[in-house]
Amino acid sequence: MSDLRKAAEQALEALEANLGKWRAKTPAIEALRQALEMKCPCQVNQYKVIFSKPCPVNNLEIKYKLKIKTTKVILVEDLLEFVENLQSDYHEIFADRLAQKFGGNQVLTGFHHGVYISTKR
Repeated sequence: MSDLRKAAEQALEALEANLGKWRAKTPAIEALRQALEMKCPCQVNQYKVIFSKPCPVNNLEIKYKLKIKTTKVILVEDLLEFVENLQSDYHEIFADRLAQKFGGNQVLTGFHHGVYISTKR
């Protein structure tokens, strides 16, 4: 184990101990935990999917591209079913729901009436 990784693991343990369980899922701690899970770039799975949904304001079609990097295995069928069942909503809400469901590092890009929107989770 590298010295940097060992130090990061110790820092995570100290943060969790000092903050208590009720705050152990803060964004900073979750980011550190995810970074520690990413042991080596060669151990990362990448998933990419393209889908369309209607705009919640004017019902015009919005095209989305999703890229997920994770050390976990995501069943393609689960990913496709999830994006298929997303109801019309705002881009940022989709990004939050996808991140909550699948985790990892995600980039959701949408082409919305001539404007590109990109969110990272």
